[in-house]
Amino acid sequence: MVLAEGLKFSWGSSSDYWQYRKKEFSKGEEITVAELRRICWFEVWGIMDNLRMLTPNTEYEVSLELKMKKEAYGWQDPVQCYFVTPFSELKIDNKNFDTEILKDNEWKRMILGNFTVPSNPTIDEDDMIIFLLRQNEGRWKSGLVVRSLIIRAVDKN
Repeated sequence: MVLAEGLKFSWGSSSDYWQYRKKEFSKGEEITVAELRRICWFEVWGIMDNLRMLTPNTEYEVSLELKMKKEAYGWQDPVQCYFVTPFSELKIDNKNFDTEILKDNEWKRMILGNFTVPSNPTIDEDDMIIFLLRQNEGRWKSGLVVRSLIIRAVDKN
């Protein structure tokens, strides 16, 4: 898991565009989430580079944990999703935030992609999983809250 603090956001260092707030994650445990105040050029990207912990012959799902606040706006246009691993080709997909993440202020997992670690992987120190979400149609948008990037083994049952 990569928490919001470990992800990168367009204009992420400016409190005019993003706020970082402590939120309760589980009983008594707090983590920092990134709340989008307002922005035109939207990008979120992240890298996971500790791939030696992955198990061979295992399929993994990569998802972004996020929610939309009730007052969210500007998400009519699709968000482009780019996803690549050392074990898969570049995947490009469009995500519709307006319908896939309902504006009910509940945490959701948006699946970015899946990959399978081969039986005898050669994992170099420089290998990493990279994702990018971007939407730059010029429309102001607001209300997205990002908690984490999650990489988990897929249960085949």
